[in-house]
Amino acid sequence: MANFFAVTMIGWLFRNPDIPFEVLLQKVSSQMDRKIDKEKLAESIAYNVSNEKKWYLRAIPLFLKVPALSLVFRLKDRAYTMTLSNIGPVSMEPEYAD
Repeated sequence: MANFFAVTMIGWLFRNPDIPFEVLLQKVSSQMDRKIDKEKLAESIAYNVSNEKKWYLRAIPLFLKVPALSLVFRLKDRAYTMTLSNIGPVSMEPEYAD
């Protein structure tokens, strides 16, 4: 088994500062329900794996890739105001539990 993570973007423009929390929660929950279905997650994982298998990306030495990816991350990280992570309950087959 390999470690991986998937990211989904949930957005809300706070044009009305007096929006009730319950309404905001419902809007965010509905976005999550639409974006984290099996097909969308499979599509995201397939896209990431396909990039890892491209020979021309694999041929680039790590000493070039690491600084380039760090720069891209720093530039894109400015676009986000918050990152929320909740792995939730994790269960696995009994033979893998140990």
